Amino acid sequence: MPSRTTTGGAVLLSDPHGPIDGRFVYEYRLHAPGLESAGFAQGPMLLIARNASVGWAFTTGSPDVSDCYVVRRVATGAWRYLFDGKARPITRFPIDIAVKGGPKRHFTGAYTRHNGVYSPVIAEDAKKVWIVSTPYIEHLEGIHNAAWRMNRARRAGDFAQALDVPGMPIQNVTAADTHGDSFYIHAGMTPRRPPGFDWQQPQDGNTSRTAWRGYHPTSDLFTLRSPAAGYVANNNVDPRFMYPDGEPTAAAKMPNYLLAEGWTPEGRRTDREDRFLLAVAGTPKFDEETARQMALDVTVSRSDRWTALVKAAASAAPGNGAFTADLAKFDGALRADSTAALKYMLWRRALRPGLNDATARNLAEVVMKGASPGTDLVATAARALDAAAKEAAVLPQGLATPYGAVYRIVSDGVSLPMSGGRLGADIGGKDKPGPECRIEPLLCPTTLFAIGYGPPAADGTRTAVVGSRMMRLDFYGPQGIRSFTMQNPGTSLDPASPHATDQMRALISQRALKPVAWTWEALAGEVKSKVVLQRER
Repeated sequence: MPSRTTTGGAVLLSDPHGPIDGRFVYEYRLHAPGLESAGFAQGPMLLIARNASVGWAFTTGSPDVSDCYVVRRVATGAWRYLFDGKARPITRFPIDIAVKGGPKRHFTGAYTRHNGVYSPVIAEDAKKVWIVSTPYIEHLEGIHNAAWRMNRARRAGDFAQALDVPGMPIQNVTAADTHGDSFYIHAGMTPRRPPGFDWQQPQDGNTSRTAWRGYHPTSDLFTLRSPAAGYVANNNVDPRFMYPDGEPTAAAKMPNYLLAEGWTPEGRRTDREDRFLLAVAGTPKFDEETARQMALDVTVSRSDRWTALVKAAASAAPGNGAFTADLAKFDGALRADSTAALKYMLWRRALRPGLNDATARNLAEVVMKGASPGTDLVATAARALDAAAKEAAVLPQGLATPYGAVYRIVSDGVSLPMSGGRLGADIGGKDKPGPECRIEPLLCPTTLFAIGYGPPAADGTRTAVVGSRMMRLDFYGPQGIRSFTMQNPGTSLDPASPHATDQMRALISQRALKPVAWTWEALAGEVKSKVVLQRER
């Protein structure tokens, strides 16, 4: 917001994560009478976008919009149940799926009508079925209607009305505008539940006592409008953990199900929200370069406390002088060109198997609170130095191997060095998070420029598989909006196209963004080809 920027206007970052290939969307600019929009579209939906005066961003997290019920059959194996003593059917229906190159697959689905919606059976035994009720099974049109209304909005404050549709996006939604205002809503079409039940557990589906009492209006949802803190940020957290000084007033007396759901970590911040709050606390005012650095930040928080542990362990591992000396210089940044960053990752991976609950708890005290390491933790850290130094010595470049020689981004036969990463388990691998991740999840963070890697290949390299894939950074002011984007790995699905991996080469691997040509005049110099569609009159 303007109070926290040197630009005089708001700054908005949109950075949705997922499988690293972002080509399931396409980047667009559209100018038509009554509709101007630019961003990333999913099919016909101009979904993650901006117009001439307002822009918005989504990130995963919402109220709890679904419930599970256990329903007792009237008799063993029967496809009926009693609801308040009256018989109702459990309806079955055939499902046929054509399989290319093989025979059709035949299944049988089943559902009930709970809470006024189709509620599919997800599990069963001879005496019971388990069903899930969600309004979204009957309101698939909602996100399309909301996208249309958001594109027609003129102020950030218009978003409460734009999202007030059945089946609104199940997301944290943040908007900013050229007037300097911002808007945040923890959005989702949320059932109004009766009190007195634990909605994290399956409920009795044979009685109306557990039935929904309609839906919460949009005005009941957690909302912030241009907050006094001067910023809004949500990195997949319960809104109660968005600010460092405790729960926002807007959350007071709200039922828990309006604030938390199963995907969001319960009772704590995420590692990326933690990193953001540490960074914003040290940055009273953001200029454009600082905002870019934040968007592309690859810093591991509290690295000075990790390197202090390295120095404490060094005397117990004296044979690793060169390795330890470089590791001790680690500045916290997982940059592709950093040799210390790779040593840090090797040491952290070597440290994990040697930790037990006691040493992991001591480690959490050391890193999170600045406590002194105990002798057992120092010995464990020293053994990890020995193991990591041996692993580094056999790399092709030995101790001179940089982070990006091992951590790569790969697409269509192109392999490039990558920055950023995560300290948790490999994505899709067989390794498990260590005890330190369980005892204090903030010890195993993902960088703000979020990249997760798969298990090592035969040559020891690791390939990015999830993370940032379609980023947009907007700068707002009275003269309009200037946007900068990246789409990983490019815009084309044709491997022969120069646009299949061009953004991976020029932007993703380099941690850079490209300017968006909003006007036709700005775009004209970049046009490579043109197709004219003419409507018959």
